[in-house]
Amino acid sequence: MARATAYINTAADGEVLFRSHADFSVLTLVPGGAWAGLEYFMNGSWQTANIPSDAMLLGVGTTLRAIRSSAQLFRHRVLAKARGRISLTFFADVQPNVLLPNGERAGERLDRIIRKTRVP
Repeated sequence: MARATAYINTAADGEVLFRSHADFSVLTLVPGGAWAGLEYFMNGSWQTANIPSDAMLLGVGTTLRAIRSSAQLFRHRVLAKARGRISLTFFADVQPNVLLPNGERAGERLDRIIRKTRVP
């Protein structure tokens, strides 16, 4: 699934638009140049995701982590930036009816994660 998202600034510069989370997918691909406001958590602190325009970021999602516990999650958040942000992100995932190792259906897991991630 590919999803285009426009992060329109209705918030102050630096304000959190999407809380800290790992995507629900198996893998997430973020094209270079789509990183304004994207930060990732590493070594105990938040880092700006500076993705060169000729590169892609490949992030491990929670579904892959549920299948392979040794996979390192790509924990990230999105902050408001003065110029806004347009993101075209590709999510690779399993079908919603697939039963995960924990007994939960992939679609049910997705619904639960989305409810926890959105800022009210």
